[in-house]
Amino acid sequence: MPKHLQPGRGQLTDDERTEVREIIDRRSMKVGEVMRELGRKPLDASLGTALARGTTLTADLLDQLRRWIETNRKS
Repeated sequence: MPKHLQPGRGQLTDDERTEVREIIDRRSMKVGEVMRELGRKPLDASLGTALARGTTLTADLLDQLRRWIETNRKS
């Protein structure tokens, strides 16, 4: 079964991808620093690949990232 159809995985929407990039730029961060803030290993390339290529993320990482977006969204 292709990864994008596997249960427990999902993709960021285009708007979410844009927001993550804007937050990263505004805070002068690297993707590894975002992963560290999420409690993940900074060398985990899954977020960077999802931002660049639109690949899927695990459901738990997607949930964490969506909460991170809400917390860091510009008011």
